[in-house]
Amino acid sequence: KLTITDNASNSPQTVSLSGTGALPATLTPAGATFASQTVGTSSVAKVFTLTNNLSVALGSIVISASGDFNVSSTTCTTSLAAKSKCSISVVFKPTATGTRSGALSASDTANNSPQKSTLTGTGK
Repeated sequence: KLTITDNASNSPQTVSLSGTGALPATLTPAGATFASQTVGTSSVAKVFTLTNNLSVALGSIVISASGDFNVSSTTCTTSLAAKSKCSISVVFKPTATGTRSGALSASDTANNSPQKSTLTGTGK
């Protein structure tokens, strides 16, 4: 609520305010579970989206995956225009049986960098 106090007869005047905050950049979904996959073979890709919610371009973008997960393709480059999105495809290629975990990470110039998604799969 915004309150303005002055010498008017109806002082103070008030105005109700509301809004919704948005992160500067997001990586969605926040996590993904891959189906069981034979050790040494690659899964079908899952697609993630990096979104720039800022009114300026994101720069210095570096996309990486850890564990038994690999970026198979991406439309992201080293920069992303204001209010834009790019896609990242990730595959699961287990090196051992059992539960395998990792993360997809996007490092950039947003103040909430890096954006991360958790990755899980089962090697069989």
